[in-house]
Amino acid sequence: MKTAINNLIGLISIVLLVACQKQTVYHSYQPISEKGWTKSDTLFFHVPISDSTATVFRLYAGIRNKNTYAYQDLHIKLYHNLQDSTQWHTYPISIQLTNKEGKWIGTGFGDLFQTETYIGSVGVTHPGKYTVKVISNMTDDKLIGLSDLGLRIEK
Repeated sequence: MKTAINNLIGLISIVLLVACQKQTVYHSYQPISEKGWTKSDTLFFHVPISDSTATVFRLYAGIRNKNTYAYQDLHIKLYHNLQDSTQWHTYPISIQLTNKEGKWIGTGFGDLFQTETYIGSVGVTHPGKYTVKVISNMTDDKLIGLSDLGLRIEK
């Protein structure tokens, strides 16, 4: 009985510690066609922000790739209207997917890996429905071997 209570206290402590460290307000992945991601394909994330006070958010981009992806990195352009719903801001982003030896650095197993990178911080001044758009910024017209692209926003 004493061990069960100690385990329960330990579990509650871990949950509270994790909950206090970060607050995710949005997290979603958009699938990429198995036929490939073309330069004309735009991925859309519709982000509802309910905070009524000005808040600084941290943005992260995530990519899930198969081991058939031909490159060591992925260059994307991310557009958002988080600061002002009428004005778009652009972030060119490079996500490193392998180390110098060509080994996948993301987490995963088999032929699927997931990598996440910090984009930056954005101040949002009022609640609303915002949009984040992502396009490929690679020179190839079509990228094969990508599975999903994600967006995570934290307070």
